[in-house]
Amino acid sequence: MNIPVILGLIAFSLILLIGYNIYLQYQEKLAIDNKIAITQQNAIIKEVTELLSNTGNIPLNKPLLIIMLQRIINALAIILNRSPTDEAVREHLDHTTEQLKLIHVNYKSPSEDTFYLPPSEKEMLDMLQKSKKISAIIQSEHTKGKIETETFLAENRRIEIIQLKIHLQNGISKIMKAKALRQTDSASYMITKLLKKLSSVSNPDKYLLTKKSQLFQIQNEIKMISYENRIQQRQQQEVPELQEQQQEIHELQEQQQEVPEQQEQQHEVPEQQEQQHEVHEQQEQQHEVHELQEQQQETPQLEKAINDEPDKEDIFQNKRSSDFST
Repeated sequence: MNIPVILGLIAFSLILLIGYNIYLQYQEKLAIDNKIAITQQNAIIKEVTELLSNTGNIPLNKPLLIIMLQRIINALAIILNRSPTDEAVREHLDHTTEQLKLIHVNYKSPSEDTFYLPPSEKEMLDMLQKSKKISAIIQSEHTKGKIETETFLAENRRIEIIQLKIHLQNGISKIMKAKALRQTDSASYMITKLLKKLSSVSNPDKYLLTKKSQLFQIQNEIKMISYENRIQQRQQQEVPELQEQQQEIHELQEQQQEVPEQQEQQHEVPEQQEQQHEVHEQQEQQHEVHELQEQQQETPQLEKAINDEPDKEDIFQNKRSSDFST
């Protein structure tokens, strides 16, 4: 065998090997893509099925129910296209299609008056989460061109109204708690915010009108509580002033009581001075009397001394006669 033939066979073998590897890679990638697509569609089917089986208090009217079932049918069709031999998917698709036909013919939308909110905050939160999921589904189907714009706008507004009702009920519950705590500023702010949302709604239903009336009533009650709070604050501010005024009045009364005492003391001063003057005069008189008594006691002694003293003339005469005799 010549060399060109050998080289040709080798080149052909390499081309076949490369082509086979490319085919395997393509099949592997296709299998991965199919798996990813099937997983995504199964997630869509699961989400819609759970919403349909457990919508809670969210009323499903006919257009919305058709949108939800059609979404399941579209997802099943994609899965069946990726996996044509899956009989379970085919049966599920046939069953859902039959359901959709029956809804088109027999289903009647529930009245909006049947709508009510659950009593607990946890249930309302769960209801709000479901409404957001339904809203996302409607938006997604409209983006894909699966539903008409008119239907999208109508159903989207219904879901927004439901969400507003949930926010209203939750907000009123918080307002009542703030009112019980006499937190009037916080309650007034929440009321104003909710009333602003309600004013932006065109053609409100009976439920929204009832809640609007309730908010106005609560607003009036909050105003009364605010007025009472202001009066209490004013009274609390006036208490120290009243106490200070009472203290001043008490001090004035004490001063008025002290004035007669001071006047009486001032009146007693001259009397005391007179008494002291009289006492002084009495002391002087007693002193004079005492001096007179002493003088009277000394007078007899002086007289006796004068009588006992010898006459100087007699002494002189006696002396002369003695001299003459000598």
